[in-house]
Amino acid sequence: MNLKVVAFDCDGVLFDSRASNISFYNHILEHFKRPPMDETAIDYIHAHTVYESLDYIFPDHPHMDEIIQYCRSLDYMQFIPLMLREHIW
Repeated sequence: MNLKVVAFDCDGVLFDSRASNISFYNHILEHFKRPPMDETAIDYIHAHTVYESLDYIFPDHPHMDEIIQYCRSLDYMQFIPLMLREHIW
């Protein structure tokens, strides 16, 4: 493979992933029979790592390893179309 560019996107530079993040975490919550996130949780997960976010939305779950394993089993491609390209002027 001959890579010419590696781009790291801090959210809001190249892509806005808010809708994708919401869908991802709500999908996980639904799988574990929890209600969807409220605005406070959405703001939190959008600004934190996946592990911090899972701890936040599942504060009382006795088996966090199950949740992490489920996340690892997901096909993330289903969330990619929800990412919005930022307008670069």
